[in-house]
Amino acid sequence: MSDVHGELNSAEEIVRGPAPVLRDVRFYKLSAELTETAPSDARPEKSEDPDDSETEEISVTVGLRTRQEGSALGIRIEFTASQENWRVSLDVAAEFEAEEPFLSTAAGRTDFADKVGVMTLYPYIREAVGNLTQRTVGTSFILPTIQQGQITFADHEVEST
Repeated sequence: MSDVHGELNSAEEIVRGPAPVLRDVRFYKLSAELTETAPSDARPEKSEDPDDSETEEISVTVGLRTRQEGSALGIRIEFTASQENWRVSLDVAAEFEAEEPFLSTAAGRTDFADKVGVMTLYPYIREAVGNLTQRTVGTSFILPTIQQGQITFADHEVEST
């Protein structure tokens, strides 16, 4: 299970051991921007059909930061979605707390983020993107639903404290 130092190395060890529960979800950033084009930047006319915007390519980037101190475990996701004429940026955190202090490795926190944190925060991210695009673009961009494991950070550089 855990190594000789008592550090927890996986989501399973964290969930079965100290079993931290969700205490708070907080947005540190909610941002939506429209790109304005000057009349001299004339482009071919686009269709006014809102369904056409769904066929344009969406660029998505996702970043992760984790924090564990005493009985608290924090998962923070930075999410950006953009299309040719808009960009939405979010920075959202989930704060979990166990009854007793524990130690977890960076790999354990990343695994917890992959298996628990993403599934906790994704509905908040999905709602915020839909709401912000509706308010700025006039058409709500709804992120697709996901299954556990579709967004992972195991092979990426993760900021951890």
